[in-house]
Formats: sequence, C-alpha cells, structure tokens
Amino acid sequence: MKASLKSVRCPRPLLVALAGSAAVAACGPSFTSSGGPGLGAASAGASAGSAAPASSGSGSFGGTAGTTQTADFAGDSSNHAGSGGAPPQACAPPLPAGGGGSPAGGGTGGKGAAGEIGGTGAVGGTAGAGVAGLSGGGIGGWSPCTPASLIDDMEDGNDRTCPNEGRNGEWWTSTGTTTGTIDPPKVGDFPAYPLLSDARVRSNYGMRLSGVGFGHTDADWASLGFNLIDNAAYDLSAYQGLSFYAKSKAGAVTIHVEFATDATTATAEGGACQTKCNDHWEKTVTLDGSWRKLSVPFATLAQEGWGVHPKDLAHTRFIYFGFAGTDGGPAAFDFLIDDVHLD
Repeated sequence: MKASLKSVRCPRPLLVALAGSAAVAACGPSFTSSGGPGLGAASAGASAGSAAPASSGSGSFGGTAGTTQTADFAGDSSNHAGSGGAPPQACAPPLPAGGGGSPAGGGTGGKGAAGEIGGTGAVGGTAGAGVAGLSGGGIGGWSPCTPASLIDDMEDGNDRTCPNEGRNGEWWTSTGTTTGTIDPPKVGDFPAYPLLSDARVRSNYGMRLSGVGFGHTDADWASLGFNLIDNAAYDLSAYQGLSFYAKSKAGAVTIHVEFATDATTATAEGGACQTKCNDHWEKTVTLDGSWRKLSVPFATLAQEGWGVHPKDLAHTRFIYFGFAGTDGGPAAFDFLIDDVHLD
C-alpha cells in the first residue's frame, strides 16, 4: 500500500537513551508513520526524498513508487512496534461486565487471563470460564495460546502475541491520515479489546481498529499489526498460510492483509530494502457484520508491482491488517480481529 507508513515504536529504555535527534533518527517515520506507536519508521509519504508517484503505483499503501519511503501502509516495522521485546504484562485487564460469573464458590467461574481462573472449582461451583467452559486446563482439552501454531488469541488481555515457536511480538497501530483519527491511537501501548456483546465462543478479547474522517488520498491509510518477533525477522516457510476471525462493526469494508519481509522493508526499519520499498506481499479480504474465519494462503499473496522484490517469507518482519482510503471505501471504519493462526 503506497504512501502509507507503519510507525515504529522504540523500546522505552532506548527512547530515553537516544533522546533528541538521535532517537528520531533511530525510529523515524515508517505505513509506518512518524510518531507512530512509537516514533515510526517511514509512513505514507513520510520518508524524505520521495519522488513523484509513478503512474502505475498510485493508490498502493506502501510508499510512492520510485520513492525511498521506508514505510508501508500498514504497519510498524519490526523496529517499530516492538518495545524491544518488553516482557508480557503480568496481569490481564478485568473481564468485561457479565463475562462469566464469579470465579469461585457457586456459579460458573470467570474466564481468567491465559487460564488463570478455572483450575479447581470452589465449593459447589463449576471451575472454569463463563464462555464455553474455559478453565485452567481447558474443558474439552482447550486452553489459551494453543496450539503452538497460534499467533494470538488475545485472551491474556495484553498487547503481545502468544510466546509460541519463538514468536512474541507487540501489537501496534499506525496511520498517515491528516484529516482523520484512529483508535487505538498510533502512540502508546494498548491492551486487547474486550469484545463484550461481540464475544465469540471461548473468546472474550480481540483486537480492534476504528477510524473516522478518512478521505481517498494515499495518506488516508490506517493499520493494525503485530511483530512476529520484535526487531527481528521470523521464518514462515514451514507454513502454508494465515487464518483469522474478523468482523466489521460499521458496514462492509475492504482490508489488506500484508506481510512485510526483509526484502520489502526499508533498511531504516530493520529490513534490507534500499529502493522502492514497502510493496509488501498482500491479499485483500472483505469484512461484514458477522464473524467469519478468513484464510490467506501464502501462494495467493501478490505485490502491487511498483516495488518488485523476492517473496522471501523466510524473513518476515511483521504482519498487519490495513484500511486504505484509495480503495474508495467509507470515511469511517471499525473492525475486529481475533484468533490469528498460522496454517
């Protein structure tokens, strides 16, 4: 996605140590965007020295064709989002009201973070969660963050993916719009989103991105993404695709599912790309008002074509779900993501 950047968030200790211009240089805008969930790697049109957009590349998220922009539409670079591998939060946020009853004595226990609640049932009660009988050991063999191929089910309530198979990255948001706003904003950490009335079986938490005031220019993009590993690449070659559940809360909307690799990610964001960066490998999907399981086979991924680079999924830095105003969609959007899984 062109002219969009993914803001890169610097680890807090690094931000302190690199105060001033050094910090800006290290974490400059990135579909990524300046000041993003951190400072941002290059974002839509953020990178200096961008040339006039090529006629063939208009409307893409990642950066103007022929430019040196470091950011792509959707997401912070590995540098960005990761708070330098900050440890997961110790405690998850409280359950939303009505999320499963009392955890002990009498009644059905609430669904705790990563199986906290549920274990042994207290006097006269059924241990476990109010949603599909979640428990510490998992009724029916289910427990949070399983199987190992799961990237995140968000049930720990924090802003990091599950620590499975060497993965454990941070969730982030970013935008390039100058007329609109997004929630969560691109600066600062945010917890998983309590689904409340949108809860699914065995799922009280998800991730959400909403925006208002968007136009139809290259700058009008927004992204919700995660690092597979903070500040590093991850090998996806053992897998065939990605699947996830998604739902729109504001009418039908097109979302770009993008995979940023070392080859398509600018050097300023930790990748190896030096020219025509951020033409990431992607597939578009359409969301509506119902929860649907969507699959993205890696064999179906394609680039927009203005920044052709090898399809090197063995060195994938981050994945994101992006909205682009150049798709001609609505000025406002609001969508949910849940249970992201490698296939």
